[in-house]
Amino acid sequence: MLDIQLPPNAHLNHEAPWSVRVTSNGTTLVQRTGKSDALPLIVRVPASSVATDSPWEVAAAFAYCTDTDRGLCIPKKLTWTVPVRAGGDALRITIR
Repeated sequence: MLDIQLPPNAHLNHEAPWSVRVTSNGTTLVQRTGKSDALPLIVRVPASSVATDSPWEVAAAFAYCTDTDRGLCIPKKLTWTVPVRAGGDALRITIR
């Protein structure tokens, strides 16, 4: 789950697609695209993909608009490196 914090008085552009890609060691584990005006973005990575202790590279691209000026929409790209350890009981991670 990507809990992206937008600036005050801003929202996702529901007309622009968002995309999230998760890779590890150069292999794409999951890539999703959708449209929404609600956060968080939820992307499921198959448990079978968590086979090593290699970090994940998470990249998100989306556009958000200001509430005060509907004509102002801003494209944004964010990336994270997430340490991952195979095993354990975690069923969900939240990236902020």
